[in-house]
Amino acid sequence: MGKLSLKAKTIISVCAFVVIFAVLLTMAALYDYQISEILTKNTLAPGQYHAYGAFGVVGEIVGTNAVYLFIMFATCVLFWFCIRCWDKKPYNIIVAVICFLLSWAASVFIYHDAISYIFDQVNRVTGYAGVAVLDELRHSGALYVAIPMILGLFTDVPLLFAVKQFKDETLKKLAKFALAGLVATVVALIFTATDILKGNIGRMRFRAINSDLGAGFIQSGQVQGYTPWYKINHQPNEEILAAFQNGYSVKDAFKSFPSGHTSGAAVSYCLIMIPSLFETKKPKLTKALCWIIPIVVTMLVAISRITVGAHYLGDVTMGGTLTFVSMIISREIFICKGEHFFAVFPKLKKNKGNDVKKEEVAETAETTEEN
Repeated sequence: MGKLSLKAKTIISVCAFVVIFAVLLTMAALYDYQISEILTKNTLAPGQYHAYGAFGVVGEIVGTNAVYLFIMFATCVLFWFCIRCWDKKPYNIIVAVICFLLSWAASVFIYHDAISYIFDQVNRVTGYAGVAVLDELRHSGALYVAIPMILGLFTDVPLLFAVKQFKDETLKKLAKFALAGLVATVVALIFTATDILKGNIGRMRFRAINSDLGAGFIQSGQVQGYTPWYKINHQPNEEILAAFQNGYSVKDAFKSFPSGHTSGAAVSYCLIMIPSLFETKKPKLTKALCWIIPIVVTMLVAISRITVGAHYLGDVTMGGTLTFVSMIISREIFICKGEHFFAVFPKLKKNKGNDVKKEEVAETAETTEEN
């Protein structure tokens, strides 16, 4: 059997993706609630909103920290790119300073969120008992502000000097990687971490349905309870939202779809850009690892979000897919320069080439007339 062309590989890959995505969403539409019942059996007690277990906490931390880690590394790369490879003063200095501040902020949020998740888990396990000292630090700002800022600085500065060791040629390639990944991350999080989808769809979380408070609202007919991922509900009235905030200290009981944490974990798909930028001694192994690692990370975070009752299968499928698709498109635009797209639609590339030639002829004619 002969080697497949790039066109054939691209078409097969797209078809495989569409089939897998369609199967997962169909399963979610039919069995979302049943899957959540099975996976939360040992972690979410009847009548409770918050689940317990290290797996859920780790999944929550990884889901947000994958984003921060990438931003921290990407902005460190762009910092040195501006200083060494972009000769446009003072703009390069201004952008470099902004990149450093963003990198530091990302490292601060890594520690801030980790401390927050661990602290909240300790509170839930102990029943808010025996944590008076931590609670005092929390409200004073020392635990959530000062410590993360100090730890963030001690993390970011060594990373900055480590990135400095890259050669200019490598730095330029990494700058493409950073830019493409940042664009994809921002686009994905606009849809998964804001109220554009979450607030308008208004899907009730499984743990909210499981809670005594949620069950009461469902029985009284004030909320519908479980709805499939494709149904638009919008947010319930302020009285219901306030009840969940007062009862469980949450503001997002009706923002299940899509999963922001799974979308964040899927930022690890930025690794699929690496084989297109760098040559390695074992290209097949490198490519395989750059696909396997993000698949495993995203899958584990997705499962953890279901086990704690925060999301359904449909939520994590859509959250992870939105980021994955953003990374694929961003790679195609910034790194592959439309290589796969034009392999499938070669006529468009010819038309594009003709347009460029026409523009060049027109510019030459204008220059000749001026002379």
